Amino acid sequence: MDVRLDFLIVGTMKSGTSTLAAHLAAHPGLHLPVQEVHYFDREVNFRRGPAWYLRQLQRGCPPERRASVLFGEKTPTYSYQPDCAQRISRFAPSVKLIWIFRDPVERAYSNYLHRRKKGSDLLEFEEAVAAEPERIGHDIFFGYVERSKYVLQVERFLQFFEREQMHFLTFEALLEDPATRLNAIVAFLGRPPFTTPPGPVHINETRMPLSYRSLWAVGRIVGYDHPLYSVARSLNNLVSRSPPAFPERLRAQLVERLRPYNERLAVVTGLDLTRWHESLD
Repeated sequence: MDVRLDFLIVGTMKSGTSTLAAHLAAHPGLHLPVQEVHYFDREVNFRRGPAWYLRQLQRGCPPERRASVLFGEKTPTYSYQPDCAQRISRFAPSVKLIWIFRDPVERAYSNYLHRRKKGSDLLEFEEAVAAEPERIGHDIFFGYVERSKYVLQVERFLQFFEREQMHFLTFEALLEDPATRLNAIVAFLGRPPFTTPPGPVHINETRMPLSYRSLWAVGRIVGYDHPLYSVARSLNNLVSRSPPAFPERLRAQLVERLRPYNERLAVVTGLDLTRWHESLD
C-alpha cells in the first residue's frame, strides 16, 4: 500500500481544527479525509490495525493522486488522550504534527457548549467548572478547563517527538491572516504555497437545541450512538436558539488560573500569546 501518514492536526479541540483541515485539503499536494478517523484514541478502531487506518487516510483520494500527495488527518482528541502520543510515535515516528490553539478561556466555554448542545452536560458553565476536578476522574471529557492547559499536551508529545516536527499557530492569527499562516504550514510540510490565495476563515455559529434535557434523557436511555438519539437531535435542531452568554464574572478567574500554563506554552512554542491576557493586564 503506497499510502503513509505524513502529517497530523493533533489539536486542539474547538480551536479551528475543522476550518484548518478544510483549507489544507484544498491544497493540491495534500490529502485529508473529510471525517475524523479516531484511530489512535478509540480502542475499537485501534484494534482494527494499521491497514484499516491507512485505508481511511486515502478515502476520497483518486488512485492517480496517491503517489504525489502527502496524507494526513485531523483528530483533535489525539492531543488530549494520554496514550495517543506514544501510539502515534510507534506508528509514524517521522510524522509532522500541527497544533492550533485558541484563547483558552473561550475554548473551554466552546467545549462546554459542544457537550451541552449534545445533551451530555446538564450543568451550567460555572457549575461545570466548579465540579470539574471531581467529574474529570470519571470522564476526562468533562475537563473543559483542563483541556485548555495546552502546554501539558505539547510537553507530553515532546517526550516522543522532536520540537522540529511540530508547527504551532493560534486560531486568532489564522483569522487575521489566513494566507500567510496556511502557507507557513504547507512550507513546514515541504509543499509549495497555494497557487490560489485561501479565502477568509469561516467561523461556525454555535446554535443550541430546543431542549438539551430531552437529548440528555434519550442519550442516557438508548446511548449517544443509537439511531433514536440521532433522530431526537435532528428534531431538536429544527428549532435552535442562541447559546447562553459567557458568565463574565468567571472570565477573570479563569484567565488567571490558566496564565501560568499560557506563559509556559509561549516559551515552548515561541508564540506570542499576550493577547489572551490583555483584557486583564
